[in-house]
Amino acid sequence: MTESILFVDDETLILDYLRILFAGEGVRILFANDGAQALEIAKRERISVLVADYRLPVMNGMDLVRLVRASSAETVPIIMSGYAEFPTVRDHVHRERIFRVIPKPWKGVEMVTAVREAIAKSRELRGRKDMEGIS
Repeated sequence: MTESILFVDDETLILDYLRILFAGEGVRILFANDGAQALEIAKRERISVLVADYRLPVMNGMDLVRLVRASSAETVPIIMSGYAEFPTVRDHVHRERIFRVIPKPWKGVEMVTAVREAIAKSRELRGRKDMEGIS
């Protein structure tokens, strides 16, 4: 099964760069410009990894994570955050079970590594869920 990664950012240049960065990764990449659009995508698609900016139009990245994870516990969230927001984001990490927080500006290799690790975590969570379903 091809993994689906949903990237959410209101900056088109960032989404364009992510499209190029992940073009050869063998994953299905989806994009949204705000939290509401991302939530609609997550309702109809099986998302393995959600990479969202903390500061988004309509709802912030943490609210988006909370809503997506309520219906999909196997979705592994990564939050991108500007340095000024970092202390606030860090406070949410344990409460919202954020897999990784990546400070902006980030390096391509840093993002690819984080997403690869999150995909592995999503597979692990799906495997546990499948095993529990069999028992």
